[in-house]
Amino acid sequence: AVGNFCRFASSGLVSSSSLSEELMPSGVQSVLLVLLGLAGLAASEASPLMAGAVGKGMLRRGWQAYSGALKSHPLRTNLATSGVLTVASDLVAQVSSADFKAGGQIDQTRTATMLGWGVVVTGGFVFHWLRFLDKVFPPAGQTFQRVLTKIAVNQSLMSPGLNGAFFGVSTARGHDLLQGGSEARDNWLTAWKAKLDKDLLETVIQSNCLWCPAHIVNFYLVPPHGRVLFTSGIFFAWTCWLSSVGYRKDV
Repeated sequence: AVGNFCRFASSGLVSSSSLSEELMPSGVQSVLLVLLGLAGLAASEASPLMAGAVGKGMLRRGWQAYSGALKSHPLRTNLATSGVLTVASDLVAQVSSADFKAGGQIDQTRTATMLGWGVVVTGGFVFHWLRFLDKVFPPAGQTFQRVLTKIAVNQSLMSPGLNGAFFGVSTARGHDLLQGGSEARDNWLTAWKAKLDKDLLETVIQSNCLWCPAHIVNFYLVPPHGRVLFTSGIFFAWTCWLSSVGYRKDV
């Protein structure tokens, strides 16, 4: 049943592209196709011959549509991708926490905050930042030294900057900055500074340990058509960890 639903949904999204384009950005359509393909693969346990084949076909069509959307609508597709991956990674971080295992519930406000961070910062700002880096360090004719320089510039500026800003967002939720006046702002700044002193150095080190080799592998070993998928997987894992650190309670 799940496999049939996924096949129907996939064909509907593809065949009704003119109508669905009016309802949602093409990037969102493509992300949904990929997610439906994964759902079809998951259904293969119940019906391996049918649902598995359907899931693989959907995943292939979804990935083709997604790749096309990256070329035709790169910004919108990156916004949608970052939003989906950030929400998914935060949910994984929450259900893996001790509070949730002890009977806690999903913090919807936190997830909404992560969605905004993923879309605005990761999907928007980082998208334009990486394009700027490509102009400064053109991919054409790149050398290993140029790649290392590009990675060094990116990590030295973005790792402390973005992670520090994220801690500002994660600590702001405990303070009424809109109506609390100067006292609430001062309390938030104090909490933000304490968070930076406690966790920023460790986070920057972890970021460099993960992203420096990941970027090298991505540029030199992963074929061009697979780089988005590879980076998305690393981003998902990193955001799971970052969300856990950003929202963990100080003992």
